[in-house]
Amino acid sequence: MRPYRYVTVYESGSRFYVVGSEASENKYAVLKIDRTEHRSLTLSDGGHLYSRSELTELLAMLTDASIAGPTSAQKSVDRKSRASPPGLTEKITRAYGLIGVVRFLEGYYMIFVTKATVVAHFGYHKIYKIEDVSMLYLPSGTNANADDQRYLKLFQSVDLTTNFYFSYSYDLSRTLQENSVGVKMDTIPAPEKKFVWNNYLLEPLKEKDVSERWMLRIVHGYVGQTTIELPAAKLSLTLIARRSSEFAGTR
Repeated sequence: MRPYRYVTVYESGSRFYVVGSEASENKYAVLKIDRTEHRSLTLSDGGHLYSRSELTELLAMLTDASIAGPTSAQKSVDRKSRASPPGLTEKITRAYGLIGVVRFLEGYYMIFVTKATVVAHFGYHKIYKIEDVSMLYLPSGTNANADDQRYLKLFQSVDLTTNFYFSYSYDLSRTLQENSVGVKMDTIPAPEKKFVWNNYLLEPLKEKDVSERWMLRIVHGYVGQTTIELPAAKLSLTLIARRSSEFAGTR
């Protein structure tokens, strides 16, 4: 099951709304996150897929619910004249995916890949290298205390923009042989946990029965690709190296 290709986050006073879609952007899913629970993770994934028009109506309804004062006519004009709903703040636009949540002492942080580049491709598969991430503090009306921010800085000392990779269609946690056998047998094996670097960060989402499509798995290692030109052909050589998340340290 492929992760959502585009992820946008809207904020209201009491909730975050995470909108995910495939590359075609024909269907959209919405993950609702309660911001009033400061020490617990409260979210709901209704499992419903919205069309583009249905999503527009949903965001408009949420906008109307969060705005007090303007008349219905004024709201209708506002919706037509603005690219994004006025009652919702667009916190993250077209991120590449959600890689997990983490909590230290206070509330939860949600982590998104906000910039990535294609470093290799073979067949219809593309492999991306993470270039930037964004961490979103979920509780509303409060800031993390000094101790929590200290742990946050320690967590951010792990540079996720250095040698972390992902793919929407190819399982980087398994070998080419394992993936090929799975296709031939018409079965999709589960990802190899020891090579999924963010497996721990995804556990809170799994415990809440969130759809696998919200979970973007990443691996740590190296991906390189070069082209070899022969007199009668052109070959593409791809090297994928993975570092186990269970045995960290210098190699």
